[in-house]
Amino acid sequence: MRFRSAAALAILLAPLALVAACDKAKDSGMPVAKTAEGPRAKAPSTPGELPDDTAKTFYALGLDVGQNLKLFSANEAEIGYLVQGLKDGLLGAETKLDIQEWGPKIGPLAQARQKEAADKAKEASAPALETLAKQKGAKKTSTGLIFVEEKAGTGTTPKQGDRVKVNYKGTLADGSVFDESKQPVEFTVGSVVPCWNEALGLMKPGASANIGCPTELGYGDRGAPPKIPGGAALFFHIDLLEVTPGTGAEGMMGGMDPRAMQQMDPRMLQQLQQQMQMQQMQQQMSKGGAAAPPSREPAGR
Repeated sequence: MRFRSAAALAILLAPLALVAACDKAKDSGMPVAKTAEGPRAKAPSTPGELPDDTAKTFYALGLDVGQNLKLFSANEAEIGYLVQGLKDGLLGAETKLDIQEWGPKIGPLAQARQKEAADKAKEASAPALETLAKQKGAKKTSTGLIFVEEKAGTGTTPKQGDRVKVNYKGTLADGSVFDESKQPVEFTVGSVVPCWNEALGLMKPGASANIGCPTELGYGDRGAPPKIPGGAALFFHIDLLEVTPGTGAEGMMGGMDPRAMQQMDPRMLQQLQQQMQMQQMQQQMSKGGAAAPPSREPAGR
């Protein structure tokens, strides 16, 4: 999950807003629905112990919220303020500020921290991109893609709308693997991140290549949490196995192997669906004679 806007962030924090609304309702004398009380989790006998399923579920809830708030890059003191606000909201305690005044500041803070983290990731990725660009036979295109062919292929280079079958492995600048095909996967050229679409246009069936993708050609400042941090450069080894000519009308999901869809991270699959919708809108606009701006929303692998 990522925060695309302050509105998306508000969705995550909606439970806190609900607690605040209930508090106001109690203060005004309005009826408030009672929550069903189930079995209570037992207090842990030792710190960090998860004694039963309820405790584990609440821990999972906290873990999920914590992972979704990682973009704030909070320090220990800030985490303490967060926990304090969470407790006050859950327990209906007297608040220390006006949420109507300070709530709107959450979105801008998230955006500022996200940009700060993305800038650091870009800086950390730069040496690896430079190293790849210095390899023998490396080509750097006008977009910033770094392409190193390991094995030449033969036949027809795939174009937008063609169906390809590939094996691949994706790593970050530190060498950690964030994605890897366990078996050959198929998809339509145009349905993946920009650097893939460009790199495939430089390959022929049977070719193998290593590519380096600046963040602008990958997932941008948002990244694809939790595996790909915002601002990170992406590195892939690609084996192009087959190319099947297409009309381009298959779109995104229709041209993709169901097995590949099953392997995809749910967040990446959601991005792919959004990319498909954007492409369909562009095609409709083009048929109507209107100019459609190219989509820059990264999707898929």
